[in-house]
Amino acid sequence: MASVVRSLEAGTLVEAQLTDSISAASSRRGGRVRATVTAGVTDSRGHVVIPGGSPVQLQIAALEPNGRITLRVTSLQVRGTVYVVRGQVDQPPHRMGSRGVVVTPGTRFVFPLERPFTVAAR
Repeated sequence: MASVVRSLEAGTLVEAQLTDSISAASSRRGGRVRATVTAGVTDSRGHVVIPGGSPVQLQIAALEPNGRITLRVTSLQVRGTVYVVRGQVDQPPHRMGSRGVVVTPGTRFVFPLERPFTVAAR
């Protein structure tokens, strides 16, 4: 039986929410943070390619005292398989605390896929 693949084009938007917190007081550039996809991402035919709840791994690319934050998406897990992905989040919603920038768990953000993304359908 031939396997079916599902694909998303580069530029497809993925909405996720942080599982971990980020703060200028305890987080560092290069640190890793986790998130989950908030809603299924579908291809042009309406098939779910990335299910809601899929884990996302990010790396802190910039975390500056003035509030500038950049996160790089590094991987996405779909149905138990980890895929290397590229995406970037500039300025996720945050607040300024007494010790600098703070991003709390549950914060939602959107990132575009920088490259086409393909998975084997089950």
